[in-house]
Amino acid sequence: MGFDSIVADKLLAHKPAKLKGVASVYQRHDFAKERERALEAWAAEVTRAPPETENVVKLRG
Repeated sequence: MGFDSIVADKLLAHKPAKLKGVASVYQRHDFAKERERALEAWAAEVTRAPPETENVVKLRG
């Protein structure tokens, strides 16, 4: 979806692979705004309606 891998790693609670050595020690930015934008984009992606197709059967609610 075009987000930096550091943001994805932070969302998954992983140590960012891009930040190695001294950079990993001194990088204190929490990427909160970036993580928020990524999560909002992901939510929009998974909740958007799929295109209408002939092979989709609608289930009764």
